[in-house]
Amino acid sequence: MKSTSVKVLVGRDRTPYIISSHLLEFSAYFRALLSERWMLLAREEDDRDSEEMLTVSIECEPDVFEHLLALLRYHSLRALPKLTDDEIFRLKKEADFYGIEVDDTPFSAPGDEVDDENDESKISSPTSDPTLLVKVTDNPGWDCELCGNNVWAVIFYLGYAFCVHCGNDAPKYKQFAHIMVAALRNSPVMDSHHDRMNAYLNGRPVFISDLGRSVVELNESIATYEETMLVTVTVPRCHCRCLASKPSWVVSLFHRHALCASCKRKLDHPRMLPLIFLAAARNAKHVPKLHMECYFRRGEKKTSPRPS
Repeated sequence: MKSTSVKVLVGRDRTPYIISSHLLEFSAYFRALLSERWMLLAREEDDRDSEEMLTVSIECEPDVFEHLLALLRYHSLRALPKLTDDEIFRLKKEADFYGIEVDDTPFSAPGDEVDDENDESKISSPTSDPTLLVKVTDNPGWDCELCGNNVWAVIFYLGYAFCVHCGNDAPKYKQFAHIMVAALRNSPVMDSHHDRMNAYLNGRPVFISDLGRSVVELNESIATYEETMLVTVTVPRCHCRCLASKPSWVVSLFHRHALCASCKRKLDHPRMLPLIFLAAARNAKHVPKLHMECYFRRGEKKTSPRPS
């Protein structure tokens, strides 16, 4: 992405910060929000001059946001001043929300006992999970321009959203930003996705509500019932119009939706769709392992189960 400055309006008082887009790219949230595609749409939507600064509003306390900027700039907790337990708690929650990772030890308050198996500070942001799709509903004023419905599916790590009824992309920058924030707040869906993937990986029963029964294996048929699951595949002789040399296709079997991971263009080729859906169904069994590998931050080892 071409370097430019972005005005970020922070908190209830909309305190302004002028920040380089290159610095914001270290946040998964801002990286998706400031992708070339969405910045272009933002300028077209607001009819801005090409040199005018892009403006983004976020709900975050200014003092916490300044600590987030330090993490973005230095990638280390050592860049922060001494914080109270409450400040550490708030900063951790905001860092998780905006997809900001650090290179050194996880957040912890003095005297805390860290449980290696359940420590939430080791959990990566959902914006970096290539297996996760989150559905959001009831967003007043953000209806689909094609079908008029208001149910959207969000793929965080691609910075992409589509209408689950007609498959249309979220067409406006502001609409996409609103939908993405709503999806990031849908933590119960993210937790459920993790629990289901973890259960599949360990051979534990997973209840399929549409079938009214539990299963223990994620096979080609069961994969079509997993609403929050994405599968990424590469299929020989299935090329995208963007001419990527080896295009990867991101597929939601539940929503019957596929798009190119390179250009984020929805696939609608009648001959390629069945091949890609079939390949995705066959590869779905590998998704739980991929999810768990992405669930922990880079550079941190997963702990082995503790003896009972």
